[in-house]
Amino acid sequence: MYTLTENQTKQWLAARGFLTPKGNPAATPDEAAELASALGGGAVVKALVPTGRRGKAGAIRMAAAPDEAAAAAASMIGSTVHGFTVEQVYVEAQVGIADELYLGFSLDSFPPRVLASRHGGVDIEETHRTDPAAVVVAEIEPRHGLSIADAEALWRRAGINESSLDALATLTHDLYDAFKEAEAVTLEINPLAVTRDGGLSLVGAMMAIDENGLARHPDWAENADGSLIAAWRQFNERELRVAAANREIKGGAVRYTELDGDIGLLVGGGGAGLLQHDLMLAAGGGQRTTPTLTPAPASRRNSRPSSTRSSTTPTLTACWSASTISN
Repeated sequence: MYTLTENQTKQWLAARGFLTPKGNPAATPDEAAELASALGGGAVVKALVPTGRRGKAGAIRMAAAPDEAAAAAASMIGSTVHGFTVEQVYVEAQVGIADELYLGFSLDSFPPRVLASRHGGVDIEETHRTDPAAVVVAEIEPRHGLSIADAEALWRRAGINESSLDALATLTHDLYDAFKEAEAVTLEINPLAVTRDGGLSLVGAMMAIDENGLARHPDWAENADGSLIAAWRQFNERELRVAAANREIKGGAVRYTELDGDIGLLVGGGGAGLLQHDLMLAAGGGQRTTPTLTPAPASRRNSRPSSTRSSTTPTLTACWSASTISN
């Protein structure tokens, strides 16, 4: 899974006509102050890392003036947020918000689903825990898609009044089309802001796509590295080197992940990898590295960087190699 940072997600959505707050990345406190000044002084400063729940981690701060934006950036840059080192912050315009909603799409199972809630700006998991009826979930039939009528029915179930229904239904329909075009696994708009003038703005936006689709998104593929593909932590130097080899050697790919055990597992094919992993655990072993080769000619060349990284992994005591066999 390739998780985009917020600026990448919003750039993608804005290019397709969706309204997002104006913003830019900053690598230093001085740059953050300059961007805030260009926005009129006030701004929102966000840690630019590929993960959600940044608000609870203190990684989203309101700044009333450029010096406050600089202070916020100084406190974030170099820190760690949910396992990711903050190298940049995102400085964007503040939005006059009348109401906050939640909208999300996911393809973690089949068929895809759409989630909507009248309570945005907070973790959707927390909303579901405290008020399950406030989170409406609907499956999307891929052949039919998500029509405007379907989207309107969704928001009616979520308790939205007539004044916002038409615009929300159209936005939801259009966002699902963008979700498909991006080959996304998840797209979360939180909050989806109803502005004081009655408009809709994508104030918070995060998206993750299937990394197998990166070849069809060269702008993302060019900047992709392991720190954005590992959804739960930042990749280490060995994992990043394998990711770099995948970008440089076209026509195949190797997935390489380090775990906490002491046995390296080198497999060809995802199904074989899962089987060997389960057999290893059943026998009492612990997995340390997992290079998985795709059945493509270039993977033979990609396998050298991954096997080299595996052999230099600390605590590695043995290696188990297996592959699928076909006629």
